Amino acid sequence: DPQSLELVCESIDLPPSINLGRQDRYFNGHTVAFPSLPSYETITAVFYETEEYTTTNYFREWQKFVYNPDTRVYGVPGDYGWPVEFLGLPVTDYLDVKRYISIELATCWPVSVQKYAYGNTTDRIKVQVELAFHSMKVTIVGGPPSSKKKDAASILNSITQYRS
Repeated sequence: DPQSLELVCESIDLPPSINLGRQDRYFNGHTVAFPSLPSYETITAVFYETEEYTTTNYFREWQKFVYNPDTRVYGVPGDYGWPVEFLGLPVTDYLDVKRYISIELATCWPVSVQKYAYGNTTDRIKVQVELAFHSMKVTIVGGPPSSKKKDAASILNSITQYRS
């Protein structure tokens, strides 16, 4: 299932605000301004690449659900708009309670996958992805994440052990 992949994200830039557009409608003999549907700016997320280029391939294949250049067919949101959840690493607050941040994006899709530069560096290769979405929910969760999900630290440890 292509929607169930777990990737390690180094950073995420959240949009600063919600943009409410304006729509003029004729109402009771007058033109009245009404708010239109909210729209969000895209977010930028930076993911770690794997040795098999799983991260880049994943987002490029996902983009083909939005527009497939081979068939020149555009997809519909039901095909390419997938839910995405980002789980932050645990942070211990002043009350010694471990808290996690959860960012859930509904109907999310990759807008662009940036190229990465090779050079004289010992850093991990990172993939920068721009994501669009229809709605966002940010929550602070006290205690560990659900047992079904792995937190980013355990995923990063498993990748590091694999590379060793």
